[in-house]
Amino acid sequence: MRDSWPWKISSDARGGILLAALIVTLLATTLVLGASYEVGVRLEARARLRQAMLALSCTQAGLENGARLASVEGALQGQLTSPVWIENKPIGAGLVTVEASDPGDGLLGANGAAGSSTADTVRLTARATVRGVSRGLQADFIPLPHWTLRNVAYSRTTISLMGIALEGRLRANEDVIDGGVLDVHGDITTVAGEQVSASLTDEDTDVFFVADTLGPPEVDFTWFREAGEEISLPSMNLLANVVITAQSNPYGSPSPAGIYWIDAGGEDVYFGNLVIEASLAVIDCDDLFIGGGGGTTDYYHASPDPARLPAMVVQGNVEMSIEGGKSWPVMIDGETETVSSGLRGVFFCTGNFQGPQMGASQSIRVTGALLAARLDLVGPGTRIRHDPDLNLLPLAEMTRPGLRLLAGTTEEL
Repeated sequence: MRDSWPWKISSDARGGILLAALIVTLLATTLVLGASYEVGVRLEARARLRQAMLALSCTQAGLENGARLASVEGALQGQLTSPVWIENKPIGAGLVTVEASDPGDGLLGANGAAGSSTADTVRLTARATVRGVSRGLQADFIPLPHWTLRNVAYSRTTISLMGIALEGRLRANEDVIDGGVLDVHGDITTVAGEQVSASLTDEDTDVFFVADTLGPPEVDFTWFREAGEEISLPSMNLLANVVITAQSNPYGSPSPAGIYWIDAGGEDVYFGNLVIEASLAVIDCDDLFIGGGGGTTDYYHASPDPARLPAMVVQGNVEMSIEGGKSWPVMIDGETETVSSGLRGVFFCTGNFQGPQMGASQSIRVTGALLAARLDLVGPGTRIRHDPDLNLLPLAEMTRPGLRLLAGTTEEL
């Protein structure tokens, strides 16, 4: 009777079930192994992606460290003598090497062939390796070997004040004369024995007398020729009704570094109704008149990098007659911006400076510094203040030289 039970399984059937079980087990094992392999591949890919991102961030840090090395006092010229600036330096999880070159002739300025100069572009190439994964970045920089004073006003001789509100330090080697100053918020320093008649309306403002002459900054006008592009003066040496930026030079080639120069050839130069976002050197000039001749002009001038590049340096005298109280739209590098008359940055001349608002009726704002052999600061309530980032530094502290990144040049290798 047992042999006739319906649930009795034959030996052939048992073999088939065993085979099916083995197949299912094999499939399951294959799926598990496949899944494990896929997870492993994904984890490895994720790890390599993470290492690649770390390496890329290390190369960026390498570029920044290289630029910072050149900003240490007196280091720039030394840096330019060697192509390898950083070698296998641990940064984060990676090892970083940074090399420098001149993309023009391949040689750095300090040790290059004839024709190289310290104004040549410096290309930094950074490479980083993180756990076997390497990435590279390169970027171009303009070297800035010059210094500019961190004061609101400096004169190698006297400073006279008329219709001016000052916020920042004044430095002079002779008298500081009050001809109708509005107020002074900032210490005044001059040489012992000189006179200070300016009213001190700020209780925190003090007058200091020092024994030694306060030296002016040294400006290398040749550097601007080498670092920038020329603006060729039109007829009558009059520059007017144009916009000058890193992308726009109506009288020559544009300068990606935002640096331009004019050779006045010992003659007078005249500016009127200008918008300038650039660093401009006027070389071998007798007198630079911005407005003047009995009239005033609309004038907006800002440094492209106020903490590093002066807005204007003039080898000669400067007379400014800038009118305020008006705003107007202009096209700057493809975008419409509204500007109003004013000055931002360091304005330096080797001779006498008069202005910035001789004959004007509406005041403007000046944010930066005015430096000259003699300063006659005139305005209808003109407010002149130092850049807030520079206010608290003493005379010896100046903007540091170093490398300034050229926009749009950073690329991955």
